Amino acid sequence: MENLQSNNRNNLVEFKEKIEELYFRVPINDIIMKIVEGLHKIKNSEIEEYSHELKYELTVEERIRAEPIDCRFSTIEELRSAISSSQIQLFIYLLSVWQENGGVDEFFLEAKDYFSKRDIAVRKASKDRLERDLALLSTVSLQLQAKNKRQFEYIDSQLIEYEKIRRGFYKIRFGLWIKHISYGTFTLLHKNFFKYHPGHDSVAILLSLKLTQLAKLQFTKPLPTYSIKFKTLFSFLGISECQIRKQGYKHYFNQLENVFQRMQVEMGFSINMEKKEGSFTMFMQNKLYYEQSDLKQFYKKK
Repeated sequence: MENLQSNNRNNLVEFKEKIEELYFRVPINDIIMKIVEGLHKIKNSEIEEYSHELKYELTVEERIRAEPIDCRFSTIEELRSAISSSQIQLFIYLLSVWQENGGVDEFFLEAKDYFSKRDIAVRKASKDRLERDLALLSTVSLQLQAKNKRQFEYIDSQLIEYEKIRRGFYKIRFGLWIKHISYGTFTLLHKNFFKYHPGHDSVAILLSLKLTQLAKLQFTKPLPTYSIKFKTLFSFLGISECQIRKQGYKHYFNQLENVFQRMQVEMGFSINMEKKEGSFTMFMQNKLYYEQSDLKQFYKKK
């Protein structure tokens, strides 16, 4: 009996060490995922004729905007061309730093630490891109609904404010929306998320976040399988019915398979998907089935 208890303690210690080694703690909830979705989709939104800003409608009453208020972007077209998934990665990293610092009003971003997590060499070009991404995030404003006890509260807020203390060291402050995020409630995100290339791994970046969010929600429940419909995936990715019909079902099956193969190796997910393609409706009803042993064990123990 003593040997069994000792083995259990050792296994628990090893598992905790594994979690600390491979995962970040990031507060991810519906508000965060709406912001991520907006940051991804705003690049392809129309330029507002009168306000001369980019605006994406998340819902009838919720939207995300971006306008060239930072001197780095002289025109709205220049701002649009700078939008990429690197801003999503930076935003998620900032959330992890905020969580680690106990949800303080202001915290600091050190470039060399961020670059080490991204596997990026510390060069002038890297620092320039980081400052561009910070500047772009500071041009974003949010109009969202958040649940406050039993009522919904309307949030109108900047995404972030930043101040350059010196080259490679920045003071960060989130907007008022952060009051609706609890630093004590977190989601485990695999550290390889930050190593995806924002230029050609944007789908992997988005799906990693989506499945990471779902894992926390679903793995606490004794379900026979854990899944998500294609309809939900493609809506989150911003891929329209017109695009799917034009490119064909096989194109998107192959694209998803390539991404999922990487996520299985790099993020620890085990993924299978249905492949019905008789009609568009049938295609969108396909399901992605997933498992992730580390996350499943962690959330079931909580």
